[in-house]
Amino acid sequence: MNAPRVDVHTTHHQSFWVISPSGREWQGRGNYPLREGQEVRVLWAGIRGGISTGHVVMHNRTLQKLWTNPQDLPRALSFHGIKRLTLKYLAVLAVVFGVALYFPLTYNDAGTGAFFKGLFACVVLIAIGAMHRARMIRDNQSEALSAIQKAVANDPELQQSLSA
Repeated sequence: MNAPRVDVHTTHHQSFWVISPSGREWQGRGNYPLREGQEVRVLWAGIRGGISTGHVVMHNRTLQKLWTNPQDLPRALSFHGIKRLTLKYLAVLAVVFGVALYFPLTYNDAGTGAFFKGLFACVVLIAIGAMHRARMIRDNQSEALSAIQKAVANDPELQQSLSA
């Protein structure tokens, strides 16, 4: 007889409301240490002519803590260059797969070994491409957030508008 087994999974979803000095209210999401009465700055990002996708910087001025949220950056920023990278990997995969098919069909003594080696090379290239893609997205997000933070730090008018 087996003893009963208990599995526990806890997910925390925090939402909060930010009220601007003008009275405008905004509901945020994320796990930030906030209390009623604390002063926060929230920065949204968007592409000109489009809508903002969400907040990308949360600054609790009372605690002097700053958090960034790269998931809410516009896709055009996060995925910049991904299409070109994907096309390069697809071209290399086509060449490798073509060579893997060519040798067994052309040279009888090559056998199926060349085909399976080519197939293995394609699988390895797909894995490398996926890691390259993920790193490129993280780099794009990091660069965008860095540019946003520099813009805020170097623009006194923006600093004043965030404080108002």
